[in-house]
This record gives sequence, structure tokens and C-alpha cells, in this order.
Amino acid sequence: MVCKMYDDKWMTIVPHHEYCYTEQDDVKGMNFFIVPGAMMNRNPVVNMPFDFSQRKETFGPMPYEGMRAWDESRVPEKPDDWKYLEVFMSSYAGNVVSWQTHIPYKFINGEKRQFHSLAHRYWETTIQTLPDTWAVKYDERDGKIYFTLVGKAEICRGDFERAQEAAGGPPIFPNYEEEEVTSTEAPESESEDVDSNVELEKTSSGSFASIATTMILQVMMIALSLKQYL
Repeated sequence: MVCKMYDDKWMTIVPHHEYCYTEQDDVKGMNFFIVPGAMMNRNPVVNMPFDFSQRKETFGPMPYEGMRAWDESRVPEKPDDWKYLEVFMSSYAGNVVSWQTHIPYKFINGEKRQFHSLAHRYWETTIQTLPDTWAVKYDERDGKIYFTLVGKAEICRGDFERAQEAAGGPPIFPNYEEEEVTSTEAPESESEDVDSNVELEKTSSGSFASIATTMILQVMMIALSLKQYL
């Protein structure tokens, strides 16, 4: 998923983002511009929401991501104006290759508990494992972020549990809160003060965890790349 890119500085609107040139010389680059299409209506992209569109000249084709598509009417220009968990998808060589939701920073920080969700239906779905509903929850008490995807699984629960067991169990993520507390050491003579300090640190550790985890999330789920039989 590489391509010949624009060499004009004015094309780099987003810092460190590079875009594929509209005229490609080899198959790898040309594949960016082969999008999933329907037999009767070529404008909507198969396996994407009906209102998704692709900028083929700017912002859309990106190396290692494919031809990106999104609903331009719902994505504002300024980050502070984002209101929803908007989805971006991409295709390559005629197949959908990625699904990602962008979560505004204001949804996952602050002093109030928050819950946001969104749902989509897809045009002429041939990939059954795309998520139809997703949600993010922010809990101000511990500063943790919970992201949930709802959809049809690729494998049955039994097969999943066997695969998880073979991998050594569920993934274990760093507990920043515990690391911060246990890393604090003091002389034994100050043990009483240390205990009180640890309790105070536990109550305030939500702010630390939120700083460590409340970055803008891009949750990408690689979709099954299936051949389109039209």
C-alpha cells in the first residue's frame, strides 16, 4: 500500500500527512483508486455507509491506509466542533481494508461522566463482520476510558475462547494507577505519613490516568478483505 506522492508543499494540509498523487505509474499506486463499486449505483461505496464519499485528489489516498472515505457533511473543520464518534473507512484494490472511529478529546476527559454512541448501516453489505454500533464511556472517578464495539463476530465464542487460551489469556494492559502508587518509596520513620500520602494519591490518581489515556483515540478494526463478486 505505497504510492507516488504529491511533492507540492501546499498539498500537505495536515502536518506529517502525505497523499497519493492522482497519476500513478505502477499497480501498487493504481490500486488506491480502484474502489468497491455496486452494479446498479457506482456512487455509494460497497460496505460503507451510503453518504460516505472519497476525496481522490486530496486527503483521501494515503500510504499504508488506502483510499479513505467519510461523511463530509458530519465532520467539521475545527476539532472543538466535533459532536459524534465519526467513522472513517478506507479501501484498496477494490476491497474495504479498514474501519476507524475518531473520538473527540472532550468526550474522554473532564469532571463529569460521559457516554457517547453511534450506529451505521452499510451499502450493499458483503462483509458481515463490520461493527453496526459503537460507544465510548468516560468515568471521571478513575479516569478510565471504555470503548465498545457491537457487531457479528467472525468466529464462534468457543473458538474465540480456545484461541485466547492458546495465546495465554486476555491481553493485559499497563495499570498506570498502580505503577504510580507503588513507585513512591519513603523511609520507615515516615510510614504513617506515607500511608496517608498513598491514600491521597489514590484519590487523585484519576487525573494521572486520564492524562496518560485521554489522547485522541483512533480505534481501527481491520475488516475482512473479500473479493467483490458482482
